[in-house]
Amino acid sequence: MKGESQADNFSRLVTAPDHTVAVGALMDWIEERSGRETLTAVGHRVVDGGPKYSKPERITAEMVAELHRLSPFDPDHMPEELLLTEAFHRRFPHLPQVACFDTAFHHDLPRVAQLLRSRAGTRRRACAGTGFTGCRMPF
Repeated sequence: MKGESQADNFSRLVTAPDHTVAVGALMDWIEERSGRETLTAVGHRVVDGGPKYSKPERITAEMVAELHRLSPFDPDHMPEELLLTEAFHRRFPHLPQVACFDTAFHHDLPRVAQLLRSRAGTRRRACAGTGFTGCRMPF
């Protein structure tokens, strides 16, 4: 973890059997270092917001449900990202959380650039609206 100064930096090896345990260790560390009352918000980098989400916005139950629906398109990132948002919500239910989507870059590209980002027409149709890292289609 990187703090505001070198003295605030922290590193500790955590042996965790899964992401849930690792997230718990992260939240314990945050509470130990700063306490609940000093947290004002949590920001999350989310790989793919699909066609509906591209701009940074506050995470809602509706957004989480939609991201769960999109999760199969990016099984390497989305499940853990959603686990993290849900874990923070359980531990800090009143803490605002904001999602910033990698797909923001692709969302406003000219149509020709959006079409060129995928290699096959069938892949392009199957992935319409998703980021180019978020599609696991065989060509």
